[in-house]
Amino acid sequence: MRFKLLILIGILFLSCEEVDYNPLDSANPDYIPPETFITMEALEGAVLDTSTVTITWSGNDLVVEYAYSLNDDWSGWSADTSVTLNYLDEGDYTFSVKGRYAPEVEDESPATVNFSVDMVQGPALRVYTLLTEMSVDNTANVDIYAEEVDSLMSATITLSYDTASLEIVSVSQGDMFAGTGESVFIYEDGSGTITIHTMFMGGDSPYVSGTGSLAAIVVKALVLGSHNLSLDGAQLLKTHTNRSISIIEKVNGLVVVE
Repeated sequence: MRFKLLILIGILFLSCEEVDYNPLDSANPDYIPPETFITMEALEGAVLDTSTVTITWSGNDLVVEYAYSLNDDWSGWSADTSVTLNYLDEGDYTFSVKGRYAPEVEDESPATVNFSVDMVQGPALRVYTLLTEMSVDNTANVDIYAEEVDSLMSATITLSYDTASLEIVSVSQGDMFAGTGESVFIYEDGSGTITIHTMFMGGDSPYVSGTGSLAAIVVKALVLGSHNLSLDGAQLLKTHTNRSISIIEKVNGLVVVE
């Protein structure tokens, strides 16, 4: 009887011991959910003068994978703690990153940072988007933008490309002149070049100022590879007083066909 009593006491003693909870189990009173941190405080609210930026991050203990997004376009999961973003166009960006534990428990409040890109100093011409990604036989839209111009009334623009790699399907007037009054738009399609002539002829003012699209172009991909859309040759911007506007910078575009 005494032996049985000792066994019973031992069982009761063991049953009163603290259970060793799994640290990844949300039922554990000491459980800490995954949390992610962007380790670049100076990036918040920054205005970048470059189209490339490297962003780094970290997570709390037990975070093993991360996913990031640029303007809500999420990547896949990986163990990487940094990414280099290339070919960023002018504009505003929101970057977010979240971590997760091994059992795929995700950070419910991703770390977020907001920044802007202003790399082109006007007066300038640029191809938008800087990077256009597409597949063979598909089409994509690109624009030629006037950047930070003053008193613009007319423009002559030349764009060159490889006819074996890309096809120009159509060219139409951009929104900088369209809708502001009467305008003229003509384009000539040569062998590997297009020349665009556009002119603003009326409205509340005889000219426009600021940044906007002068031409909207539909491009078709013919072969795999990386292909340039280059602002080569004659580029002429004029004011309503027939004064030439000096172009400080020309920014080309790249089409990547995969």
